[in-house]
Amino acid sequence: MAVTQFSITMDNVPGSLADISNRLGYAGINIRGISLIKSSKKKSLLHLVVNDPVGAERIFREGAIEYEEGRVLAIELPNVPGALSECAKAMGDGKVNIEYLFPFISRTPNAIVILMTDNIDRTEEILEQTNIRMLTEEELYRLS
Repeated sequence: MAVTQFSITMDNVPGSLADISNRLGYAGINIRGISLIKSSKKKSLLHLVVNDPVGAERIFREGAIEYEEGRVLAIELPNVPGALSECAKAMGDGKVNIEYLFPFISRTPNAIVILMTDNIDRTEEILEQTNIRMLTEEELYRLS
């Protein structure tokens, strides 16, 4: 049930994020999940989940923007204290490392989290065993 994510290493200078987000927005592509992390003095790492991965890939290619396409999981957690802790404990107990996570932007009453681990297949097994709901790409893109 993995979903598409784009990772872009970009220059850590004013306007870099504006350039990428403007290109996507002009093409009608909505950024639904985003994480931007300074990776060095001169570079930042941008992770994106968008509503149109095919269109985003075209925009990146046309703009000569280097990117990596990867698979991450979108999970639904109750919007209550301790929900993330239960998920993280299940991963730790299953010997799966959470490499990073970030929120998916939606108006749902529950939290939607984008999750990257060191073993996506094992993560899916653990999530199924613990009844943590994973969303398909189609479900994720239908959320408002």
